[in-house]
Amino acid sequence: MKQSAKVVGIIILFTFICSTIIFNGSIDDFAPKHMASISEITHKGQLPEYSQSPAFYAFGSVIQNIANLSGVDLLYYPLQFFAFSLVFLIFITKILDSYIIASVIVFIEMISGSLGTTKIFFWPHGLGYVLFYLSLYLLLNILKTTNFKKSEHLLLFIVSGSALVFISYNLYAMLVILLLFIFILFNCLKRFVIFTFDQFRNNCFNNTMLNLLLVLIVVQFGLSNFVYKTFIPTLTIIKSVEITGIDKFLKAYFSTGVGGEPITTMLLEFPNLITIISGIKYSVLMISIAMFFYFSFKKIVNKKKFNEIDLFVLSLVFMSVVYSFIRLYLGGIVVSIFYLPGIVCSLWILRYCKSYQKWSIFVILLLLVLTPFYSYTLFSNNLTNKDISKFDYFDAPSDWYFEHSSGHLAVSDEMTKNFILLNIYESSKNSHNISIQELSQQFKILLVEDATSLINLTNKSDLNKYYFINYNFNRMSLQNWIIIKSWHNYKNEIENNILVNNIYDDGGVCVYF
Repeated sequence: MKQSAKVVGIIILFTFICSTIIFNGSIDDFAPKHMASISEITHKGQLPEYSQSPAFYAFGSVIQNIANLSGVDLLYYPLQFFAFSLVFLIFITKILDSYIIASVIVFIEMISGSLGTTKIFFWPHGLGYVLFYLSLYLLLNILKTTNFKKSEHLLLFIVSGSALVFISYNLYAMLVILLLFIFILFNCLKRFVIFTFDQFRNNCFNNTMLNLLLVLIVVQFGLSNFVYKTFIPTLTIIKSVEITGIDKFLKAYFSTGVGGEPITTMLLEFPNLITIISGIKYSVLMISIAMFFYFSFKKIVNKKKFNEIDLFVLSLVFMSVVYSFIRLYLGGIVVSIFYLPGIVCSLWILRYCKSYQKWSIFVILLLLVLTPFYSYTLFSNNLTNKDISKFDYFDAPSDWYFEHSSGHLAVSDEMTKNFILLNIYESSKNSHNISIQELSQQFKILLVEDATSLINLTNKSDLNKYYFINYNFNRMSLQNWIIIKSWHNYKNEIENNILVNNIYDDGGVCVYF
């Protein structure tokens, strides 16, 4: 045990070094806006009337006060790494019962993706993942308990699950759907398989799952306004979405498949190597999911014993399918949602199917090779916005806008907008006199129709606003998860647009009016 603990410690330390090097200066587009909100709460000493992640903002404000950090500093401190990696480690260990292999999975998880915000830096959904994996660990303990009434894990699950309501709406939804499927599948399958429960536990299990589900739903609808003020309004305007999630996926990975909207020519496209790497990775993970379904189906047909982990993994896969349809309907790309179920199914095969353990080992080794290769390909092809100088070039355009805006509306891509909001709020010239809400009303996200009009793809007469065009970025985010190519590809078109004039230029960020 001591020897394995040393190995795990070395792997986690190596993971920390690698992930902080890989993702140094690489953050999510929305992160600066969240830090600005935290700085405002720290200054005013109270939460805003409505926010999607109030617990995250409150926690961030506490960290700011204790550590005396600015909002910009809070963007780049690896505050989440150890909490995220350790909680993910104990969750994976619960599936596989091997700390060394689990630590290898942690390494793969922590260096995957294109940004460090979700897993390393301070971020609502990152903090949400800590609670989410903790909730999954507690849920697995609840499933295995022999006395539900005396299980301390029940109270801890209620606390962690309820906290998700106020931190990460995405992960809260996933947890509720997971609980729902555990309840449904248990009641459907108990007629066909032999669960490793006795009759008394059957009844207690049903009641416990239903009660947990009801508690989380009551907390959401009774104590949070997210459904009323964000989710339902989003559903009502979803028909105005310019491009579907499927179109974005096909354009990004296959350079085809989109409709006739002018914005489609501006969408980001990945090189073929990224498509091949992603295709191989998700193909093997989907094969693992298919293998798990095959073995589970055999258990059902042959009426063999079905344990708690079988039920949990099956529910996790169904949850991912349902959640992917929701995200797809809202315009998101959903392929990555199947990453966790694919990993968990591979580990399930490694633990319970001795004849196919080599397949799981192959999947893990393949991911060990593909994951860093994917990150290298992204960075080497300039497909991310990474700046080890912490994007300090935003100071000058932020000061310019603060002094010259004269009440006119300004628009830009998501990250540029949010960095300018953060810099203006924390500027000594502002002295916190203007709130984040007021700044957000004056500086908004660039609309799709504005983007196409700037490069003369469409004709829009209402261009009477400031356009902050960031030529430093390799990719930009518009509304509804629309990712477009660098403005460098369209600089001549923008400069030759007779409807706008260049009124500010610092060599990287230009302002047109």
